[in-house]
Amino acid sequence: RRRRCILITLAAAVSLTLLLALLLAALCLRPPTTRLLSATLAGVAPRFSLLPSPSHTLNLTLLLAVAVTNPNPASAFAYPSGGAAAVSYRGREVGEARIEPGEVPAAGDAVVRAALTLQADRLVGGEGGVGKVAEDVESGAMEVEAVARVPGTVVLLGGVIRRAAVARSECTIVFDVLEARVVSHRCRDRAEL
Repeated sequence: RRRRCILITLAAAVSLTLLLALLLAALCLRPPTTRLLSATLAGVAPRFSLLPSPSHTLNLTLLLAVAVTNPNPASAFAYPSGGAAAVSYRGREVGEARIEPGEVPAAGDAVVRAALTLQADRLVGGEGGVGKVAEDVESGAMEVEAVARVPGTVVLLGGVIRRAAVARSECTIVFDVLEARVVSHRCRDRAEL
């Protein structure tokens, strides 16, 4: 009788230890990651005229597709207020876009899309003005920096445990305006939990 009591207690302790180890492994929160899938140009219409008066028109729309990956096996990453993306040219913000609200399932992926319209007045309003933009268009390579930030919440156990998280992607994109194509892009992804 005493031996059976010891065996049952030992089995319960081992089972409880294994259950606790599995629970801690599942609850160990890892931050979401982001990765730029594609960057394309749409709606390109560059025009520069010097006569009768100098004028410029440059309508650019940059379409970004970013993959957000949730590595947590037991929790979802929700971003109910959406996110934001911004584009800078030569250190000056020239366009922005809103990222729609959504959710990334546990151990899953979601594609977040943003259409960033580069505003011509902001593009030429910076240092160097029309001259620098015309120079870049003529050289065939225009470099912009795009930053996408998606703040959200990692939700565990159906909402019992919640932790704030921010997925962020910073990309340098070089594109050819005249051919309306992206030449190259480099990205640095970060996440905070």
